Amino acid sequence: MKFELSDLHESNKFLNTVLDNIHSAVFITDTDLKMSRFNDPFLKLFQPLEKELIGKMCGETIGCMYCVEEGKECGHTSSCDICQIRSGLISTFKDKEPVTKVQIDRSFYIDGKKISKHFQISTRNISFRAKPMILVIIDDISELVEKQTLLEENNKLLLDLNNEMDQDLRMAAQSQQSTMSYIGTLPWLKSALLFEPYQKVSGDFLEDIIEDNDTRSIFLGDATGHGTSAALLTMMAKMALQNCRGYFKVKKVMTKLNEELAKSMPSDRFITGLFMRISSDGTLTVSSAGHPPVIVIPSDGKKAFLLEKHGLPLGLMSPVPMPFTMEKIKLSDGDKIFLFTDGITECRSGNSEFGIERLIACLEKTRDLSLKEQLNTLMDHLTRFSGSEDKPSFRDDATMLALEFLGE
Repeated sequence: MKFELSDLHESNKFLNTVLDNIHSAVFITDTDLKMSRFNDPFLKLFQPLEKELIGKMCGETIGCMYCVEEGKECGHTSSCDICQIRSGLISTFKDKEPVTKVQIDRSFYIDGKKISKHFQISTRNISFRAKPMILVIIDDISELVEKQTLLEENNKLLLDLNNEMDQDLRMAAQSQQSTMSYIGTLPWLKSALLFEPYQKVSGDFLEDIIEDNDTRSIFLGDATGHGTSAALLTMMAKMALQNCRGYFKVKKVMTKLNEELAKSMPSDRFITGLFMRISSDGTLTVSSAGHPPVIVIPSDGKKAFLLEKHGLPLGLMSPVPMPFTMEKIKLSDGDKIFLFTDGITECRSGNSEFGIERLIACLEKTRDLSLKEQLNTLMDHLTRFSGSEDKPSFRDDATMLALEFLGE
């Protein structure tokens, strides 16, 4: 693009007014790269020590560090051949190739001080008073570049922290998976586990305590929320359970556990839980704190039934004693017991949930299969129900513990 200023050859005042009202630093050089015109923003940006700039070489007017440090005129320093400003002006004049917003990063002497700057430089051919000239526009983008650099550094820091946290979460998930996958074995009780965390770490947790050869205690809990915050609540619950060891009565365990959790749990959080004790003689005792029911599949072919009495979730109220209920039944050889969290029944297909009825129907239909086969079949049913290809689309952590009483 070429600017024709021939009609304004007598209007220096108008030209200066235009230049001074441009925020960018603007100057005009002749074909020898000597200063011909400049505006006020140019003076504010470069703050040259010399008062007389007209007729000076470009590098001398903008405080070129090579000119200053080598004590040589612009065009005669050891770095003139690689100077982007000089090469841009020469290219604009000789090749008629304008330069558009080329970024230059280097130091200049401004008001006698060496300062690192980031400029965007554009050049154009113009004609003034019938003479070919070069219009140079310089935008100081130093502050923007510094902010971009700071942003990139902060982004890198955040990325490093995120990677570190992601690694920690993976390790926590592996540890949690290992803990959940460990189910003690007893000759009179078979077991199998389904565990599908919604995120890397889960708010579902299982404590399996073999008290002696004839007694096994199990706690299945579900903390509110998902991910890290819920997993932290499970750690609190696990520590609280340690303080409940030694209490034999099931209701007493739940009362003590609630008292421990209410001391430290945030007021807007809670844990649903189910504590179960099973003995080798077939005695099954269950106490629930707002948790989904226990499903029992009798070995004699009768319909499944539920142990569904429950109190309020854990951690909501203290020191007021919570009215936890207890249910006790006698198991027969081959009876199966299923404990689960609501992630199973809340698996969705559109606006519909899988629900307790479908769950019971699936377990009854597969009652003659092994526990592991039953859980695998359940996963297949959930996958088809949710319309997924390879696994169910759970909206929450999903856990199921399957037990089969073998008798003494």
